Amino acid sequence: MNSIDSPLLGLSQRLPPSNLQAEQALLGAILANNRAYERVSEFLIPEHFADPIHGRIYQAISRRIEQGQLADAVTLKAEFEHAGVLDEVGGTAYLAQLLTAMVGIINAGEYGRAVYDARLRRQLIDVGETVVNNAFANDEGLDGTKQIEAAEQALFELATE
Repeated sequence: MNSIDSPLLGLSQRLPPSNLQAEQALLGAILANNRAYERVSEFLIPEHFADPIHGRIYQAISRRIEQGQLADAVTLKAEFEHAGVLDEVGGTAYLAQLLTAMVGIINAGEYGRAVYDARLRRQLIDVGETVVNNAFANDEGLDGTKQIEAAEQALFELATE
């Protein structure tokens, strides 16, 4: 079988689901108007962001808002600068760029759900990879029935998360 006919062709080119534009737009909306946070705070956590920098920024925003403090580009810049991590989150320019990517507060919930949905799909891929790898493994202690039960349990846990 030559490499062109390989069933694995293209798999290495597939990227996990993410919506970086939605992440940026949501962060920008919250930075512009902290009330946008209310539309996503019930279901969105930093780990849902595909870009770890966005998760870190969201975590700082959440912490400030939950403590009754203002979370905007100026206050986050000062906080990140004080912690010595401003460059790690893209610097002042990136915080300003997030503001240009913002959406209105009305759309913040939709963008938050897009971020959350991409995270769920990444987790589904992880469950699927585990199922496939277990099925290919020749582990005598993990027969087909046990593999199905393990897959069902993993999907149930994901659904109830």
